[in-house]
Amino acid sequence: MGIFFRRKEKYLNSIEWLSENSIHLSKPTECTLQEFEFLRHIVKDKRIVWLGENGHNIREHNMMKSKIIEFLHKEMNFTVLAFESGLAECYSANELKKEFTDEAFLKNAVYSL
Repeated sequence: MGIFFRRKEKYLNSIEWLSENSIHLSKPTECTLQEFEFLRHIVKDKRIVWLGENGHNIREHNMMKSKIIEFLHKEMNFTVLAFESGLAECYSANELKKEFTDEAFLKNAVYSL
């Protein structure tokens, strides 16, 4: 029984630490750019911000990432956006980029590949 109690205690301590050290945001559909102001301090001297992949095609993750990217661009003047992708997708996107404006390319070509 001792090992189970220690694991439960460790688990509960982890939950408590996460709760105290997390930044709570609104739901992805309600979240505003102002909620990402905490990033200004974190990335103030950085040239590159890497947003990891939380899951494939999870709508809420993509919505939050889009809002983070928008904040970084509009509020902190980041200007380059790079995506991890397969060789075939990169080739196709490279061919299609001539046919679209930047905004149309992101909305239509990149996410529809």
